[in-house]
Amino acid sequence: MLASALGVTNQSVSEVIRNGRGSKRIAEAIAKVIQKDLVEVFPHYKKTDCRDKKIAELKEMLGVG
Repeated sequence: MLASALGVTNQSVSEVIRNGRGSKRIAEAIAKVIQKDLVEVFPHYKKTDCRDKKIAELKEMLGVG
């Protein structure tokens, strides 16, 4: 059902569940459905979030963007 709701294949959802990697959109949907934080279910996304935060801080510091 989740795959249909997202407009993706069952294989895509299964791949994210099995490997913990792939589509962040699918990973976010899985976390939301099981009522958990994305990073709690897929810890490797914490690195991405930290990186994005640091980039935003640098842009602000440099007056870019």
